[in-house]
Order: sequence, then C-alpha cells, then structure tokens
Amino acid sequence: MKSLYDSLDIPDPRVADPAETELGIRDAIDVTDPQEFCRLIVRSREFKQYVVNGFVLGDIPSAIACRIMDHAWGKPVERVEVNNTSELENLTPAMAVEKLERVQHMLELLRRAQLEDDGDVVSVH
Repeated sequence: MKSLYDSLDIPDPRVADPAETELGIRDAIDVTDPQEFCRLIVRSREFKQYVVNGFVLGDIPSAIACRIMDHAWGKPVERVEVNNTSELENLTPAMAVEKLERVQHMLELLRRAQLEDDGDVVSVH
C-alpha cells in the first residue's frame, strides 16, 4: 500500500534528502512574475508538506482543501438553470408550499454552514 507521501509524489518529511534539487520557497523570494512565484510556491517541498500536514492534523483551511478536491475531482457546478417550468406551472397550492419549505430549509442549511466556516464566504440570496 502506498503512503500518502508516495501518492502525492513528495518526499517523506521525516527523512532528509540531501540530494534534493527541487526549488523551495526561499527560491521564490526574488521572483517578480506573480504566476512564476505561485508556481514556485506550489512546487516547493515546504508547501507540499504544509498541505499533507494540514490534512493529517485536520487544520488545513477549508478553502485550500476545497480547491485541492476541485482539482482532483473536478469543480462542481455553481449554478443550475431550470428551463422546463411546466412542472412548476401545474403545482397545486399544497405542492408549492412543500417546495417552498424545502428551498427555505436548504437556504437555512447553507446559512448555518456559512456561519460555521471560518475562512470561506458564501453569499446566499
């Protein structure tokens, strides 16, 4: 079974590798191009260790964890459009109330999630 370090293709931080040739965060200090700076940070051993340690210890910010999952599994859709409104046009008053209650319940859950999340800002209108 592969370790998490092997899966992420990064060296185990518990084992020092004197032959390491990968650029580190310190090499990004003199870079003026923002894109190149970000690439150096993401490729650095220190950043990879930060991410792995964050997952292991459970203290990685949720925004970073979400972005990693977005890149790994694909980003979920942010907006869903309903073009077929025929189902909504034929609603009885009782069905409309039930659907409205479901939407209000979902909005309440989103608001609670927003309050519980320290780093991300979610806007629900």
